[in-house]
Amino acid sequence: MGEAAGPSFDWGRQWYPVSVAKHLDKRLPQKVTLLSEHFVLWWDKQHQAWKAAKDQCPHRLAPLSEGRFTEEGHLQCTYHGWHFDGDGKCRGIPQIEEVSKCSALDNPRAHLEVVPCQLKQGILWIFPDSTAEGREASQSVQPATVPELDDGPPGLVASRDTGLKRTIVHYNWDTLIENLVDPSHVPWAHHGIQGDRKKSRPIPLQRASKLETGGFTVSSKATLGQLRSGDPVEIDNTIRFKPPCLVMYAFNLAGVGKMLREKFIVRLLCSLGLGPRVAALDTDGRNMFYLILYAIPIEPGKSMVLSRFPRSTGKTSRPEWHDHLERMAVLDGDSIHLHWQERMMRLKPDGVRLFEQSYYMPAQADLAVRLFRNWLGNYGGGQPSWLQGSGELPPLQRDRRMILDRWLNHTKDCPYCRTAFCVFKSLRIVSTALAVCLPFTALGVMLTQTLLAPKERGRAVSLSGWLCAVASVGGVAAPLLASVEQRYVFIDYVHALRK
Repeated sequence: MGEAAGPSFDWGRQWYPVSVAKHLDKRLPQKVTLLSEHFVLWWDKQHQAWKAAKDQCPHRLAPLSEGRFTEEGHLQCTYHGWHFDGDGKCRGIPQIEEVSKCSALDNPRAHLEVVPCQLKQGILWIFPDSTAEGREASQSVQPATVPELDDGPPGLVASRDTGLKRTIVHYNWDTLIENLVDPSHVPWAHHGIQGDRKKSRPIPLQRASKLETGGFTVSSKATLGQLRSGDPVEIDNTIRFKPPCLVMYAFNLAGVGKMLREKFIVRLLCSLGLGPRVAALDTDGRNMFYLILYAIPIEPGKSMVLSRFPRSTGKTSRPEWHDHLERMAVLDGDSIHLHWQERMMRLKPDGVRLFEQSYYMPAQADLAVRLFRNWLGNYGGGQPSWLQGSGELPPLQRDRRMILDRWLNHTKDCPYCRTAFCVFKSLRIVSTALAVCLPFTALGVMLTQTLLAPKERGRAVSLSGWLCAVASVGGVAAPLLASVEQRYVFIDYVHALRK
């Protein structure tokens, strides 16, 4: 592998981000899957906190995520009515006789397998070990949060609990991490969204830390020009991988801001509070832009991405439902590639372990990919510790719609996008109705004007004109609204048609 092996990474005793807290409905228990194991999340009214447990009732193993809440706020299984408090203790068995009730409720077998759960930086985290040793271990392991969101400039701290997006992707966790630590694919796979094919260039990545159980860091520096003083304008970038889930890019754009502020018009706009954000500086005299990405292993061939893109100069002014549309398009840009690629890799003889033989990576831009594959082989056991099975991928999905289905992968679980979809759909229906019905109404008004007094006929003609104008607006708006509505459901991403 080219790297010395070290202490093994313990997949089962780590904190995993599983959901965006603001996206969860406290009225409903929620199912999440991690490492092929199912868990239920619910809001405990007594402790005013989120709780998590394995998603099975101890009675007959029915899913508690299909449950409800009692008047006391207990999580109740809707198969036979057993209910449980926030600590997982059984508080009611409708079928048990009174004489046996106390012993049955006190029996440990009646309790849920609760796992540690906490809320940090707007994300709900679980520690998927329900044993006593696991609960103790959870105290000595910290979630892979981002310290800058707690201790950075005020503009950055203010965005700590905002800007999060959750999306399902149909490829393996290792493929997802490999893709996230690879900056050189951006101008190609995300052309026209986050990059430009014509501006692709070599990225001479360098190691910024040693490879160890806790991950690695790489860095790069790009020179864009020079200031009037002759000083170079540089963008410093670091990419950090912290297992099991965190990939973080940090860009220092202060040099770009200084170059822009040399222009009078930019200085004027900045003085009016209208300048470009890249020209602003935070309280530390920097302009930091972060890509914070969490890759969560759901099951073989299926992962989840939690993402946020904060700036040290303050949060974005774009509404989240609009911002999410762009991020969905970004993920669409390489989903087909990655779903196919990982299966081709596994067709090679021992293709994952012998990745250097499967891949040909002569460029320094592939350094982070190489380091990650070395980390996985030397520290991570070659793959996540799935609950069961060998981690074999499901068959190749040839239906592009299944891979790129935005409704199932994101919209249905995002309150911002789901609301936006319903609003655009309602507006489209109203616009269509206006475009279809108002011309007939106008025609009826015109036909009946002959029955009106002469002085009323002018008003009838004017009314008909207004009705036709509104119908025309509806006719133009309906297809535009339909196209936005469709962007929350499915858009086929064909690279050959992106100019």
